[in-house]
Amino acid sequence: MTKFDTKLRDARSGSKANKFFAEYHENNIYPYLAITPTLDREDLPPDILYNERKKLLQNAAKYEKEEFREWQMVHSQYRETDPEDPKLLTEISSQIGFPLAEKKMREVMLADTATRLPEVLMFLRKELTNYREEFEVCQEKKKFMDPLHIKQMVGDFMQDVCKRIEDYLDGDLEGDLIRATLFNLLVTHFISLL
Repeated sequence: MTKFDTKLRDARSGSKANKFFAEYHENNIYPYLAITPTLDREDLPPDILYNERKKLLQNAAKYEKEEFREWQMVHSQYRETDPEDPKLLTEISSQIGFPLAEKKMREVMLADTATRLPEVLMFLRKELTNYREEFEVCQEKKKFMDPLHIKQMVGDFMQDVCKRIEDYLDGDLEGDLIRATLFNLLVTHFISLL
Protein backbone atom coordinates (compact mmCIF):
# COMPACT_ATOMS: atom_id res chain seq x y z
CA MET A 1 0.00 0.00 0.00
CA THR A 2 1.11 3.53 -0.61
CA LYS A 3 0.65 6.50 1.66
CA PHE A 4 -2.46 8.62 1.34
CA ASP A 5 -0.59 11.70 0.23
CA THR A 6 0.86 9.90 -2.81
CA LYS A 7 -2.65 8.71 -3.74
CA LEU A 8 -4.28 12.04 -2.98
CA ARG A 9 -4.27 13.34 -6.54
CA ASP A 10 -5.37 9.98 -7.96
CA ALA A 11 -8.25 9.39 -5.58
CA ARG A 12 -10.65 12.09 -6.78
CA SER A 13 -13.61 9.94 -5.92
CA GLY A 14 -14.77 9.25 -2.40
CA SER A 15 -15.29 5.60 -3.29
CA LYS A 16 -11.65 5.22 -4.32
CA ALA A 17 -10.41 6.97 -1.19
CA ASN A 18 -12.80 4.96 1.02
CA LYS A 19 -11.65 1.72 -0.64
CA PHE A 20 -8.02 2.66 -0.06
CA PHE A 21 -8.68 3.16 3.66
CA ALA A 22 -10.91 0.08 3.92
CA GLU A 23 -7.79 -2.04 3.32
CA TYR A 24 -6.29 -0.55 6.48
CA HIS A 25 -9.51 -0.78 8.47
CA GLU A 26 -9.90 -4.48 7.63
CA ASN A 27 -6.65 -4.99 9.52
CA ASN A 28 -7.76 -2.79 12.44
CA ILE A 29 -5.39 -0.03 11.40
CA TYR A 30 -6.77 3.50 11.38
CA PRO A 31 -4.14 5.74 9.83
CA TYR A 32 -3.93 9.37 10.78
CA LEU A 33 -3.48 11.19 7.54
CA ALA A 34 -0.28 13.15 7.56
CA ILE A 35 0.10 14.93 4.24
CA THR A 36 3.50 16.33 4.99
CA PRO A 37 5.50 18.70 2.83
CA THR A 38 8.75 17.37 1.40
CA LEU A 39 12.06 19.02 0.62
CA ASP A 40 13.08 19.72 -2.96
CA ARG A 41 16.36 17.94 -2.31
CA GLU A 42 17.58 15.73 0.51
CA ASP A 43 21.25 15.37 -0.36
CA LEU A 44 22.19 17.85 2.34
CA PRO A 45 24.57 17.48 5.28
CA PRO A 46 22.79 15.74 8.19
CA ASP A 47 22.58 18.80 10.47
CA ILE A 48 21.14 21.03 7.73
CA LEU A 49 18.74 18.28 6.62
CA TYR A 50 17.54 17.88 10.21
CA ASN A 51 16.91 21.63 10.59
CA GLU A 52 15.11 21.82 7.24
CA ARG A 53 12.83 18.93 8.19
CA LYS A 54 12.09 20.61 11.53
CA LYS A 55 11.02 23.74 9.64
CA LEU A 56 8.72 21.64 7.44
CA LEU A 57 7.10 20.07 10.48
CA GLN A 58 6.37 23.49 11.96
CA ASN A 59 4.14 24.27 8.98
CA ALA A 60 2.90 20.71 8.40
CA ALA A 61 -0.58 21.23 9.88
CA LYS A 62 -1.25 24.31 7.71
CA TYR A 63 0.12 22.58 4.61
CA GLU A 64 -2.00 19.51 5.29
CA LYS A 65 -5.19 21.56 5.71
CA GLU A 66 -4.59 23.31 2.41
CA GLU A 67 -3.87 20.05 0.60
CA PHE A 68 -6.97 18.37 2.05
CA ARG A 69 -9.14 21.40 1.27
CA GLU A 70 -7.87 21.23 -2.33
CA TRP A 71 -8.68 17.51 -2.46
CA GLN A 72 -12.20 18.21 -1.15
CA MET A 73 -12.70 20.79 -3.92
CA VAL A 74 -11.58 18.26 -6.57
CA HIS A 75 -13.85 15.66 -4.96
CA SER A 76 -16.81 18.09 -5.01
CA GLN A 77 -16.22 18.75 -8.72
CA TYR A 78 -16.05 15.01 -9.34
CA ARG A 79 -19.33 14.49 -7.47
CA GLU A 80 -20.97 16.98 -9.83
CA THR A 81 -20.20 14.62 -12.69
CA ASP A 82 -21.06 11.51 -10.63
CA PRO A 83 -23.60 12.36 -7.88
CA GLU A 84 -23.77 8.68 -6.86
CA ASP A 85 -20.16 8.74 -5.69
CA PRO A 86 -20.05 8.60 -1.87
CA LYS A 87 -18.37 11.22 0.26
CA LEU A 88 -15.27 10.45 2.21
CA LEU A 89 -16.31 8.50 5.30
CA THR A 90 -16.65 10.58 8.47
CA GLU A 91 -14.55 7.99 10.25
CA ILE A 92 -11.69 8.87 7.90
CA SER A 93 -12.20 12.61 7.56
CA SER A 94 -12.32 13.00 11.36
CA GLN A 95 -8.81 11.57 11.57
CA ILE A 96 -7.28 14.01 9.15
CA GLY A 97 -4.74 16.32 10.68
CA PHE A 98 -1.12 16.24 11.66
CA PRO A 99 -1.92 17.51 15.19
CA LEU A 100 -4.33 14.58 15.65
CA ALA A 101 -1.65 12.17 14.49
CA GLU A 102 0.82 13.78 16.90
CA LYS A 103 -1.68 13.50 19.76
CA LYS A 104 -2.40 9.84 18.98
CA MET A 105 1.33 9.03 18.81
CA ARG A 106 1.83 10.60 22.23
CA GLU A 107 -1.10 8.58 23.66
CA VAL A 108 0.33 5.35 22.24
CA MET A 109 3.81 6.16 23.53
CA LEU A 110 2.45 7.02 26.98
CA ALA A 111 0.43 3.78 27.13
CA ASP A 112 3.47 1.80 26.01
CA THR A 113 5.64 3.54 28.60
CA ALA A 114 3.10 2.78 31.33
CA THR A 115 3.09 -0.94 30.45
CA ARG A 116 6.89 -1.14 30.24
CA LEU A 117 7.64 1.00 33.28
CA PRO A 118 7.45 -1.78 35.91
CA GLU A 119 9.85 -3.93 33.87
CA VAL A 120 12.23 -1.01 33.38
CA LEU A 121 12.12 -0.11 37.09
CA MET A 122 12.81 -3.73 38.06
CA PHE A 123 15.80 -3.78 35.69
CA LEU A 124 17.09 -0.46 37.07
CA ARG A 125 16.75 -1.67 40.67
CA LYS A 126 18.68 -4.82 39.82
CA GLU A 127 21.39 -2.76 38.10
CA LEU A 128 21.54 -0.40 41.08
CA THR A 129 21.96 -3.34 43.49
CA ASN A 130 24.74 -4.79 41.32
CA TYR A 131 26.54 -1.45 41.15
CA ARG A 132 26.23 -0.93 44.91
CA GLU A 133 27.69 -4.39 45.58
CA GLU A 134 30.50 -3.70 43.13
CA PHE A 135 31.13 -0.34 44.81
CA GLU A 136 31.35 -2.01 48.24
CA VAL A 137 33.86 -4.54 46.90
CA CYS A 138 35.92 -1.71 45.40
CA GLN A 139 35.80 0.19 48.69
CA GLU A 140 37.06 -2.91 50.53
CA LYS A 141 39.87 -3.34 48.00
CA LYS A 142 40.72 0.33 48.29
CA LYS A 143 41.35 -0.11 52.03
CA PHE A 144 44.17 -2.53 51.21
CA MET A 145 45.85 0.17 49.15
CA ASP A 146 46.19 2.36 52.26
CA PRO A 147 49.52 1.68 54.12
CA LEU A 148 48.11 2.80 57.48
CA HIS A 149 45.22 0.38 57.17
CA ILE A 150 47.58 -2.47 56.29
CA LYS A 151 49.86 -1.68 59.26
CA GLN A 152 46.84 -1.68 61.55
CA MET A 153 45.63 -5.01 60.16
CA VAL A 154 49.07 -6.64 60.42
CA GLY A 155 49.44 -5.34 63.99
CA ASP A 156 46.03 -6.78 64.94
CA PHE A 157 46.96 -10.05 63.26
CA MET A 158 50.29 -10.22 65.13
CA GLN A 159 48.58 -9.59 68.45
CA ASP A 160 46.07 -12.33 67.70
CA VAL A 161 48.87 -14.79 66.79
CA CYS A 162 50.81 -13.92 69.95
CA LYS A 163 47.69 -14.37 72.07
CA ARG A 164 47.06 -17.80 70.54
CA ILE A 165 50.68 -18.85 71.13
CA GLU A 166 50.47 -17.67 74.76
CA ASP A 167 47.22 -19.55 75.29
CA TYR A 168 48.70 -22.68 73.76
CA LEU A 169 51.92 -22.60 75.79
CA ASP A 170 50.40 -21.22 79.02
CA GLY A 171 51.93 -22.75 82.18
CA ASP A 172 54.83 -24.51 80.46
CA LEU A 173 58.36 -23.30 81.44
CA GLU A 174 59.80 -24.48 78.18
CA GLY A 175 56.86 -22.82 76.49
CA ASP A 176 57.81 -19.50 78.08
CA LEU A 177 61.19 -19.64 76.31
CA ILE A 178 59.55 -20.63 73.01
CA ARG A 179 56.94 -17.92 73.47
CA ALA A 180 59.58 -15.24 74.07
CA THR A 181 61.58 -16.40 71.06
CA LEU A 182 58.52 -16.50 68.79
CA PHE A 183 57.36 -13.15 70.06
CA ASN A 184 60.77 -11.60 69.31
CA LEU A 185 60.75 -13.16 65.82
CA LEU A 186 57.25 -11.87 65.10
CA VAL A 187 58.04 -8.38 66.36
CA THR A 188 61.26 -8.31 64.30
CA HIS A 189 59.36 -9.50 61.20
CA PHE A 190 56.57 -7.03 61.81
CA ILE A 191 59.03 -4.13 62.20
CA SER A 192 60.75 -5.14 58.94
CA LEU A 193 57.35 -4.98 57.16
CA LEU A 194 56.78 -1.43 58.31
